[in-house]
Amino acid sequence: MKKKSIFISIVLALVMCLASLVACGEDVDNAGGGTTTPEPGQTTPEPTPEPTPEPTPEPAAAYDAAAVLEKLQGALAVDATLYAKAVDTADSSIASETTTETDAYISSDEYYVATKYDENTKVVGHYFKNAAGNVSTRTVDKANVLKETEVQFKNADKTTSPHEFSKIYVNPFSFVTTDKMTQNDKEVVIDADVPVGAITFGEALDSMFATMTDKARDIVIKLDDDFKPVSFEFTVEVKGKKVRRKTYDYTYKYKGNLVEKAALNVPEYPCPAKGDKALLKTALDKMAANNFSFVKYSAAYKDGKEAVMNGVVTPECAWSTSSVAAFGYLNDPKSGNLVEVDLTEDKDGKKILKGNGNEWEGETLASMKLPKGGFSVDVFRQIDDNKYALIPGDYAIGDLIPDGMFELMSMSSDIVFTINENPFTVTYTYKAPVFLSSNLNTITVTLSDFGTAKLGYNLATDYIEYSVTKWSDISDAFAYGGIFGSDADIDKDIPFFETAKGRFTKFQDMFSEYSTDITKYTADEVTAYKAKLVAAGWTEETETDAFGGENKFYVNAAKTIKLTLTDNFGASLTLGLSVYTAPSAQA
Repeated sequence: MKKKSIFISIVLALVMCLASLVACGEDVDNAGGGTTTPEPGQTTPEPTPEPTPEPTPEPAAAYDAAAVLEKLQGALAVDATLYAKAVDTADSSIASETTTETDAYISSDEYYVATKYDENTKVVGHYFKNAAGNVSTRTVDKANVLKETEVQFKNADKTTSPHEFSKIYVNPFSFVTTDKMTQNDKEVVIDADVPVGAITFGEALDSMFATMTDKARDIVIKLDDDFKPVSFEFTVEVKGKKVRRKTYDYTYKYKGNLVEKAALNVPEYPCPAKGDKALLKTALDKMAANNFSFVKYSAAYKDGKEAVMNGVVTPECAWSTSSVAAFGYLNDPKSGNLVEVDLTEDKDGKKILKGNGNEWEGETLASMKLPKGGFSVDVFRQIDDNKYALIPGDYAIGDLIPDGMFELMSMSSDIVFTINENPFTVTYTYKAPVFLSSNLNTITVTLSDFGTAKLGYNLATDYIEYSVTKWSDISDAFAYGGIFGSDADIDKDIPFFETAKGRFTKFQDMFSEYSTDITKYTADEVTAYKAKLVAAGWTEETETDAFGGENKFYVNAAKTIKLTLTDNFGASLTLGLSVYTAPSAQA
C-alpha cells in the first residue's frame, strides 16, 4: 500500500506540473522557450520588468583654463557687433553713434574679416596660405575657375617680396598663457599687455578682429554653464583725436560670439555647388538671350518710388529713357559698327532714331555693350528659395547686369537677385555710393518681358545715320541762348566746321564754355576753318595763360563771342564758345 501511495503521489505531482505549464502558456514540447496562444478567455500575464539601473551621475562641470585657452587658440569664427561713439570734447555732446556687424575667421591657413549690412557683405580682407606658405589672395572668374595671387609686401628699402602667412596673420590668443587669465565664475579676464612681438595682445586683438590700430582693454571671455568659451568682449578708447577742426573722444565696444565657420558664409574658392540653383539657372539663361524690358529705381530719388530709367534690350538695339535723356545703341546697317543713337523727329514729325556721332569702329552691340553672360550658378550663394547673392569674385560685372550699358555704374557690394515666376521677373539690387557722400544708396532693377520685349521702332525705316550739316543739329537752343542771349542763333553766329569724316559730340555747357569735340578731322580742315572764320569777320587774338604760355583764339566782329580750338593730342579737337571779355575790362 505504501508503494502504491507513493506512485499515486508522483502521478498527481506530474499532472499538477503539466496543468501549471499549460496555464502559463508553456509548450510542453518546447519547454526550453517559446509561447503558445492562450485558450479563449485566458490572458497572458505581463512579465515582471527588470529594474532600470540608476544612471551614473556626470561629474560636475569645472573651469579648466587650459581647455578654455585651447579652444581660443584654434580656428576661430566670430560673429560680432562693433559699437562706436564719438564725443565732441568742446561740449561733451555725442557727435555720432554707430553699430556695425562684423565677421571674422582666423585659422592656420586663412584669415577673413568683413562688415555686414542687410543681405550684403563688404569683405575688408581675405587671405590664404599658399603652397609655399606665403600670403595669397584667392578669387574666381565668372566660370568659377580659381585664380590665386601671391601678395607682394612693401619692404623698408621700397622693394617688394612675399611674406609668410604664419608671421602676418596669427591668432592673438596663441600668445596668451594661462597665468595671464583670471577667472570669476563664468567670465575670464585676459591681461591686455601680453607681449605679441613688438606690440601687445590688446593691440593685436583690436587689429585682427576690429581692424583698428589701438589697444583693446577690458578683454573678457564669456563661458557657458560647462565653462566653455562662447564669446569675448573688449573696449577701445581713443582720446583727443582731431578730425578736420574738431577734437573727439572715441569709444568702441566689441562683442563677438564664437560660431561655426559656416555661419559666416565665408567665401570658398572655387565656389562649391550648394543649394537648389535651378531657378537661378533659368534666370541666367533668359538674361543671356538679351531680350527683355527693364526699369531702374534709386533710393536716392523720391525714396525709390519712381523710376530713374526704363528701357528695352534686344539683340539688335539697346534703348533707355530717363528724366534727362533718351538714347541707345545699335549696329549701323552700312558700316556694321556700333553707334549711339538719339531720339529725334523726321520732317513729318515722326519719332525716329538718329546717330549722334558716337561710333566705335570694329565693335558691335554684342561685342561692346550687351551682357555676355557665362556666369556659373555656383558663384551665387542661395539666401532663400528664390533669392541669391553674387559671391565676390573677379568679374566684369557688365557681363551680368544691363544697367551699366547706359551710365557709369558704381558698386560697393555684391548683387542680390530675387527671381519670381508667373510672370517671370528678375529683380537685382546693389549698394552704390552717393555722389560726394560717404552714404550708400540702394539701386533696384527689375527685368521682365523675357523673349517678347519690343523696341517700338522699325530699324529699317525709323533709323537714319549720323549727319551734321549745321550747329543746331548738335546744339540745344535753350542752352546756347542762356549763355549768349535769348535771341542768339548758333547757326547765324558761328561759321560751321566742314569735315568729310569728322564726328561731333553734342554741345555741352562746361565751366562757362559751350563746347563740342570733333574727331576724325584733318589738319587741312582745321586750316580751312580758321580761314573761314577770318573771312566771316572774326579776328585772331592772343592771350597769356597762368603758366606763361600764349594761346590763340578768335573773336567775332561784334566782339561778343570768343572761340577757341584746342587740339587734344590728336585724339580730338575741342571747339569752345564763351562770352568775350575785352582785355581792358579784365581784372
